[in-house]
Amino acid sequence: MDSISARNGLSLLSDLDTTIYSVGISTGAVAEIQMAKALSSRSIVATTIDLKGMGFAKEQVAQAFLSDRIKVLLEDVSKPLPYANDSFDDKATLFL
Repeated sequence: MDSISARNGLSLLSDLDTTIYSVGISTGAVAEIQMAKALSSRSIVATTIDLKGMGFAKEQVAQAFLSDRIKVLLEDVSKPLPYANDSFDDKATLFL
């Protein structure tokens, strides 16, 4: 992985962080795939505003056989989001 922010974000996660909201999905969902592989009970919602990037990320997630645990969504986080306040673990909202 070549992203400093992704490496830093991954280093903050513990085994208690099982429900993750990843804002600004990493290129090809590399970081999100690593998050999921690191802990089999982890589920991730990964967002982007880039339609083409979303398609590429979904392909990578599918190839890693992680589509059941990583959801790649087109979301504009500057607008209200459809999640309850307690939907994700406290420390597990990552901006990659």
